[in-house]
Parts: sequence; C-alpha cells; structure tokens
Amino acid sequence: MRSSAWMKRWRCCGNLIEHSFFLALPQVHLWSDRFKCQNEAMNWRTLWIPLALAGLLYLSFRAFGWWGFSLAASGIVFWLLQHTSRLLMSLQRAADLPLGHVPNAVMFHAQLHNGLRLLQVLSLAGSLGRLVSAQGQQPEVFVWQDAQGSEVRCSFQEGRLLEWALSRSSESEGPLAGA
Repeated sequence: MRSSAWMKRWRCCGNLIEHSFFLALPQVHLWSDRFKCQNEAMNWRTLWIPLALAGLLYLSFRAFGWWGFSLAASGIVFWLLQHTSRLLMSLQRAADLPLGHVPNAVMFHAQLHNGLRLLQVLSLAGSLGRLVSAQGQQPEVFVWQDAQGSEVRCSFQEGRLLEWALSRSSESEGPLAGA
C-alpha cells in the first residue's frame, strides 16, 4: 500500500500512527499521545513553571501596565539569577574533590532521604558522583566512595533520589539499604 512507507518513516511508537481503513491516509492520535511517545517520562514540573511565570507577567501587565510588567520581570530575573548562582556554587564546590569521593560514606548515607534532588545530594556529598548506569538511562545510578573503601550507591529517577545503599568494605558488616 502507498501509505505504509510513510507510516514506517514517521512512526515514533507502535500505536502513534494507525492506518485508517476508510481513508488511504494515516490517522494521527491526540497531541498528548504524540508528545508522550517522544518523551515517555513526561515531567510536568518543567512545563508548569514557565507557564506560571508567563501568567504572572501577563497578569501584572493587565493590572499595572508596563510598570507592573517590568517589576514582575525584574523579580523573575532575580529569582533565576539566584538559582543559577546556587547551582554554579554547588558545582564549583563539588569540582574541587575527586570524582565519586566523599570524606565519610556512613555519614553521607545517614543524611540521605527519599525525594532529594541531585543538586542537594551533590551538596551533601561535596563531590560529583561517578556515573555507573548507561548515559541517559533512567534510573541514573551514581556511586560515592570514601578512603576506607565504603561506597554509597544512589539511584535517581528524573533527578530525584529514589533509593540508596551503603556497602561497607569489611566482610563482617552487610550492606545497609535505604528507601
């Protein structure tokens, strides 16, 4: 059939494009299905923050004109600069130590809890973790190790701490798990 080559070329997922039996044209599903296909794990937090900021700009313009717009825009720029500065300072502090090194793995393990962001874990560790999982694969697994050989293995799902485990170097004590 003529449209089968087109369907194979533009297929993103198995059920995105189906052949219509009534027409010789491919039928595309809802936009949300198409977007879900491109990014299987859609993170709505990345979408609602810019929309909320745009809504704030619009409402401030409607209420106070250009004066309100400029005040809201200054506040948003200040907020973005604060977060960028925090991110860069954390990464600068983490870059000083060797990759995947912590002073004490047991104390680092004790400070972890469910839902921590990767940036917060980097601040607690003081160094960047050594990536163990494949690049871009979810969950991402990072390992930190101390001088005694104990290591903490942390799994992150979309940037949030999912589970973690402490493996001690001595054979007498078994691994301690969290989550």
